Amino acid sequence: MEAAALAIVGVAYSTSLSVTGGTAPYTFAATGVPAGLSLAASSGILSGTAAGTSVSTIVVTVTDASGLTANKTLSLTATTTLSISTASVARSAILNPYTQTIVATGGVVPYTFSLSAGSLPAGLSLSSAGVI
Repeated sequence: MEAAALAIVGVAYSTSLSVTGGTAPYTFAATGVPAGLSLAASSGILSGTAAGTSVSTIVVTVTDASGLTANKTLSLTATTTLSISTASVARSAILNPYTQTIVATGGVVPYTFSLSAGSLPAGLSLSSAGVI
């Protein structure tokens, strides 16, 4: 059984747990599912909309038609949408030292920064840590 490891708060989430071996049909049960999500017992679909940020340890039990069971521990992180919270950068004078840190929120740390369009003025660069 495997599941995707990231849900975004306020955004619909759905993943299907897969099983190998045993005899179908399977029945699924879980503990530790984050608020707003649920596991469908007959299909193994974990779905819903995460209600808040969390790092959850979900213990899934699957039972096959013969009554055999298997357990799997999964980790699911529910986080907010990634965004850059730095609204503007400070002005600089030519030939003066300059540094500015770009701040991000949400998503999963550590962040990696890069320019997606345009360029910085000559002599300036953006580090992967978000420092100009």
